[in-house]
Amino acid sequence: MDLLGNTRGVYLDGYGAVFTTEASLVVTPTTNPFRQSISKELADGVRKRKIERLPLLKTAMKDMMRSMATTLIQIPADQQMVLIVRFYYEPWRT
Repeated sequence: MDLLGNTRGVYLDGYGAVFTTEASLVVTPTTNPFRQSISKELADGVRKRKIERLPLLKTAMKDMMRSMATTLIQIPADQQMVLIVRFYYEPWRT
């Protein structure tokens, strides 16, 4: 997985803790002077690898939620813990 920046967290009084991050399931190719465009075959291969890795992300997020629940004990039991992973897309990316 390619993390695209730092994870951010905020505590919202009366609601709970919210953590967000941006990621890509694979390191994706970019256009450059030597590759002016992304071929359909390359884009299809990237999409296939992303779909294959999605279950791994879901498992990792469940593990992170368990870790948050056992680590952030100062958050009252009636409040929430939220974990958001946003995927970055470019026009050719699928």
